[in-house]
Formats: sequence, structure tokens, C-alpha cells
Amino acid sequence: MYGSLGFAILLLILGIILKIRYFDILTNPVAAIAILLIGALTPYGFYEYSQGQKIIEMERRLPDLLRDIAEYSNFGLPVSQALIRAGNNEYGHLTPLIKGIADKISAGTPVEEAVSSSEAEIHSQVIKRAFTVLRKATESGNNVSEVLRLISEFTGEIEVIREGRISEMKNFVLVMYVAFAVFFFVVLAIDLAFLPKVAESNFSPLGFNAQTVSSSTIERIFSGGIIVQGGSTGLMSGILKDGSFGTGAFFTGITLLVTVVALGIFGVL
Repeated sequence: MYGSLGFAILLLILGIILKIRYFDILTNPVAAIAILLIGALTPYGFYEYSQGQKIIEMERRLPDLLRDIAEYSNFGLPVSQALIRAGNNEYGHLTPLIKGIADKISAGTPVEEAVSSSEAEIHSQVIKRAFTVLRKATESGNNVSEVLRLISEFTGEIEVIREGRISEMKNFVLVMYVAFAVFFFVVLAIDLAFLPKVAESNFSPLGFNAQTVSSSTIERIFSGGIIVQGGSTGLMSGILKDGSFGTGAFFTGITLLVTVVALGIFGVL
């Protein structure tokens, strides 16, 4: 976050030095604040979003890992050998973690210690709980294969529920972006067609005194409204996607970037 803020401030300073009017907070505060938010939110949000997607992929492959270990155990292999065999398989982003556990076991580390030491590297509560149950089952000497089969089924059901929730949220996100697009083009039409006519006729627009408030000022107010609406839409769509503020920050930055570029192209920013 601090790195993103530093990047955004550096971006504004360079813009002022290079005399780019969109970056000058004194002459164009709406554009400058929007660019500041883009620079602050997008790198941070991208990092958090990529890490979140990595964790989701790991949790999605967790049932496959547990199922393979359970099958190896059913063939009479001890848990240590089952984990070593699993370390030779491919489980996406989960592969480095299981390979690390397999390497520790191959080097002579007990299964319980190898699994326990790897739990600190895990940032997913689902995977941590599964590994904790695996470690406890190994320590107790119970039927590990049956325990792993049950965990695999349970985590698989969690993934089905999450995929269903994501599918449902896609409809809400689509509605939000369609509503924002309608709002964007309506306000843009007002900026491009209505306000210039008001300025030409010297009519007091929206109850403001035409001598004190110019149409360009009102145009900036409308553009600010579009930017606020775009940022809100991006934030809510990201949070609805996976419940993470990082994803919301990333979607906010992308939506603001598209909005600012579009407003700049149409010349209303």
C-alpha cells in the first residue's frame, strides 16, 4: 500500500513538472485526484488480487491432493511415503508446498514436523485446517486414509458452494456495470450536448448564476460524479467477486482508469 501511494505521488509530481494538465491538482483537481487513486489502488489491488487468485487455485486443487494421499494410503503405503509420492504430482500453485513437505520427509524429518513447519507458509485457512487434521490424524495413528477421504469430500463441497456463489455474483456485477454505463453516457450526453447550448444562450444552468459559475465548472462537477460512480462500481464489484478489499481496490483502479481515459478522449475532463 505504501509503495502504491508513493508511486501515485511520484506520478503527480512528474505530471506537474512536465506540465501535463491532467496531473495538476491546482488546475484540474478532478483528474488529478482520479489519477492519484488509480496510481494508489491499482498496483496494491493487483498484488492482492493475484495472491487471492493463487490461494483460490490452491484450495481448488486441495481435494485432489487429499484424494491422492488417501488412495496411496489405501494401497498400504505409510503417510510419509504417500506424501513423497504426492510430491511428484502436479497440483498447480499447491505443488511447491507439497514438494517442500516431501523434500523434508525425504531428508528424514518426521511427517508431523514437516507438515507443521509448512503450515506457517500457508495463507489459506481451509488448507491450514486440512493440514492440521492430517497432522493430528497421523499423530493419533487412526485410519488416515478415511480421514483424508472425508476432508477431501468436505473441501470439495466448499468449492462447489463457492463456485455457485461466484456465478450468482456475476449477475449482480453485470447489472452494476450496465447501470454505470447508462449513467456514464447520459451524463456524457449532457456534457457534450446540453451544457454548450446553455453556455451559448447565457442561461443560468441548473439554478446557478451564469456569471459566477461557468458551464466548464458544472462540466467538471458532472465528470466528478461519473468518476465517483465508476470508483464505487469497481469497489463493490470487486468485493462481491470474492469478498476481498484487495480485489475491490484492483477493480476500482481499473474502472477509474477506463473512466478517466474515456472522459479524456471525449474532452470533458
